[in-house]
Amino acid sequence: METEPVGRAVTEARIENLEDLWAVKKGVMTPDEARAETVPDALVDTGATLLSLPTEMIRRLGLSRTGTRRVRSSSGVGEAGMYEAVRLTIGAGVAPWTCSKSLTGPRR
Repeated sequence: METEPVGRAVTEARIENLEDLWAVKKGVMTPDEARAETVPDALVDTGATLLSLPTEMIRRLGLSRTGTRRVRSSSGVGEAGMYEAVRLTIGAGVAPWTCSKSLTGPRR
């Protein structure tokens, strides 16, 4: 039996600090002060249960660490830092997502 090649699905994604969005709604912050990132070529993993972000993006978004969790990713199994939820927008779809710091290599 032959295996089918698997393609990569990429899309534009907007990631926004959810706490900042609440502050805007309450009138404590202006919309242009809310921290957000647009990723033009975000890799889509249809089986993902977490949004994996690079450390530098977590810092720019101002996300606070909430704990750690054992995760399995393409780079192996390891402990990942967990961070505050963000609002993720892909096309017309908008949802809150829990974030983890990207694993940089296999950890056993």
